[in-house]
Amino acid sequence: MLVMETNKTKLGDDHPDTLASMNSLASMYLEQGQWEDAEQLFMQVMEARRTKPGEVHPDTLTSMGTLASTYFKQGRWDEAEQLFI
Repeated sequence: MLVMETNKTKLGDDHPDTLASMNSLASMYLEQGQWEDAEQLFMQVMEARRTKPGEVHPDTLTSMGTLASTYFKQGRWDEAEQLFI
């Protein structure tokens, strides 16, 4: 959490390094089964990347896929399918 908070303070909420640290923390939450915490961070990363660098940028698409995988692991098939499509 320290890396993410420091990046937010020094670089800004939408800086690529900040988003990468948020994504890493979300991945850790996912592996620990902390679904809600993981989902919240993955969603923030995806929304930030949709704005900048854009909807079809590879980082944005990766974020969408990661959030879809989070839904899939929880058995939230419809939500996962929407993002995977």
